[in-house]
Amino acid sequence: MFEFRSVRSPHRRSAKAVQRDELRSKSHCLSPMQKRIARWTGGGILILIWAIAAALIHHDVLLPGPLRVLKEVWHLLASGQALQVILGSFLRWFCAFLGAFLLGIISGSIAYRFRLLREAIRPLITAIRSIPVIAAILIALVWLPLDGVGILIGILVAFPLIHQGCLDGLRTVDYGLIEMGKAFQLSPLKTISHIFLPGSLPVLLSALFGAVGMSWK
Repeated sequence: MFEFRSVRSPHRRSAKAVQRDELRSKSHCLSPMQKRIARWTGGGILILIWAIAAALIHHDVLLPGPLRVLKEVWHLLASGQALQVILGSFLRWFCAFLGAFLLGIISGSIAYRFRLLREAIRPLITAIRSIPVIAAILIALVWLPLDGVGILIGILVAFPLIHQGCLDGLRTVDYGLIEMGKAFQLSPLKTISHIFLPGSLPVLLSALFGAVGMSWK
């Protein structure tokens, strides 16, 4: 006698398993209020550690405490110097980031288009990445005025990131879309705006976010 057994498909899942997975996923999700509480708690713990460390060291030059920092910030705001300092810092950062952005986009696009030039400028990109920031600052202090030092250092720090992000982003663009653009005889401007820019934007944005943080420092 043959015994027939029902074979359950591996792709079919019971209702209990689906419900269990949904409950598990919900348990790992935090509500907006829980996220906000966690962030404020983490920030409070960091400030508490900062205050304890400053009290143990007891030296404002080495590690000023939170109250001392707030006092100095209030003094700068009351004297009117803070706005001038902030605007000056923002202007220098903007000039550095703009210069690095233009250089990185141009060099990354050229490196994508011409493989020989890509290999030719690779040692330059590697050399810029390997330059210690402290050494670059000391050399820039000799060459440039004080306001130009921050601009040069910001360009040196952000340019390699934007160059590599632009190059990697362009290399991730689907080659089939490029061929389709050629078949439809798209203009260079439409090819860039409809094919290259959307395809490379995720990688490029990631590099830009990193460059913003590095150049601001």
